[in-house]
Amino acid sequence: MPISQQLIDNSEIHLIGFVGGKGRSHLINELASELAHNGKKVVLTNIEKDILPPSGQIIFQKDQNKLLKQIEREIKSNPIIYAGRELQDHFVVGVDSTMIEKLADSRYIDYLFLIMGNSKSISFLSPGEITEITKYELVQELIYCFQFDMIDQVLGEQDLGEVAQVLSRFTEFKPDKAISYELMLKYFTDPAGGANKIFQQKWPTHLIFTDINNLLLENRCINFARDLQSHQIKHIWQANLKENMIKRISSR
Repeated sequence: MPISQQLIDNSEIHLIGFVGGKGRSHLINELASELAHNGKKVVLTNIEKDILPPSGQIIFQKDQNKLLKQIEREIKSNPIIYAGRELQDHFVVGVDSTMIEKLADSRYIDYLFLIMGNSKSISFLSPGEITEITKYELVQELIYCFQFDMIDQVLGEQDLGEVAQVLSRFTEFKPDKAISYELMLKYFTDPAGGANKIFQQKWPTHLIFTDINNLLLENRCINFARDLQSHQIKHIWQANLKENMIKRISSR
């Protein structure tokens, strides 16, 4: 089954947020391409921060009204467009919340993909990022890519820097310097120091564990997903995006 049919199973969903690390850009490209192949018009953008665009013809304008008009004109012949305020060294400067509303209301755009935060090699979100994500009420669905093959990996100094904020909130795991099963479970289920808040919003959050490329990882991923499901985290997927494989993990 096409990825778009699996992840967008509600015809009322048109504004989708994307967060997380490895696999996110690949998944965005695949979803946008599938939708465009089916005759849909897709605009991708990011909020405020500079980002390397994963897909689409790039259109940028500092004037929001001019930007919207140019998008609506160009999208008739280019079904995938990446929109921003300006281009700096191949990085697109994102738009603000007012522009997000304008794009979401446009009758010329079928889907708006909102990239939230920069891509990471390790997929933990900081408290600040979680706060930013949950304040965007226009989002109708969130897709969170998390690199599962990092489980049980001992971290080097560079990787430790990326997860320092997580380890500082869950100090019992700090001496291990590893992404353990227990640390990941705590991160996803803790409502105060972890990411549980993003699974409790009015919009559904699809958690996609990427890089599941062998049977051992698949079995561990399924067991981990069952633990998360007992904490009311419902939409969980395993993926090997190199093979365009994505499969929902059932609760049984």
